[in-house]
Amino acid sequence: MDDLLNKFIRFSRDSLKVDMTAENLDAPVSTLGLDSLDFIEYLMSLEGEFGAKLDLDLLQSDATLNEIYQLIYASRHPGATP
Repeated sequence: MDDLLNKFIRFSRDSLKVDMTAENLDAPVSTLGLDSLDFIEYLMSLEGEFGAKLDLDLLQSDATLNEIYQLIYASRHPGATP
């Protein structure tokens, strides 16, 4: 597991107050008990922590934590896949 993924997992676990591992990254954010304001705050804190621009359209989808991580990874490594 790479350092960026470890940092994302730790940051998300601490921010969302959920038990997170690499194995449950495919859980839709909607299953974590966040309301829309909590989710916006989480996305904004991710942007600040990782320097990635995240689209608020994620609110309209049933995005998974893995999909959010993929966006962060892509913003740091254009053209690469994790």
